[in-house]
Amino acid sequence: MEDMTRHLKNAIAEWDGKAVDAITRIHEAHKDAPDFSSTLIACLSDPACERGVTWLIKHHLEEGWSEESSAPTPKEVMAILKALPDLAHWEAQLHVLQCLDRVQIPKPAAAALAAFLETAIASDTKFVRAWAYHGWYLLADQHRSYRPQTMALLEAAHDIESAPSAKVKIRNALERLAQQ
Repeated sequence: MEDMTRHLKNAIAEWDGKAVDAITRIHEAHKDAPDFSSTLIACLSDPACERGVTWLIKHHLEEGWSEESSAPTPKEVMAILKALPDLAHWEAQLHVLQCLDRVQIPKPAAAALAAFLETAIASDTKFVRAWAYHGWYLLADQHRSYRPQTMALLEAAHDIESAPSAKVKIRNALERLAQQ
């Protein structure tokens, strides 16, 4: 795994942070390696490559995760969510928030995720805020004990949030929760 980690980090370091073709080629070159998923998760702790690694995790989820499983294991999801508070770049945070649609949030990770979402809804970046509101919906949908807190938070945010992208996520979340 050390060779894979070093190779992956080097490839991400050469990426300009913008070219989707280039980061997609990194995924294509490594996706079939048996330890690719675990290597991605291990690389989350390196701030120098967090944007690239989180993009690769998101893309890997969109592509079906691995040959062994179409979704990460609860242990893998726990490791990804555990890294959230340490992700400094807004794009890295956004990528992980966008992954929440494709995973089951393990109960032991729910409180830590809620704490991160609380912080993320105050982000200066409107897209992080929007996806954080959506994250609250997913948390309440998968863990009903968070529903009252989520409903109150979303109802309050509906009146004060100014970003259109966030308002749409809030409105959609409120509508879905009301139907349950």
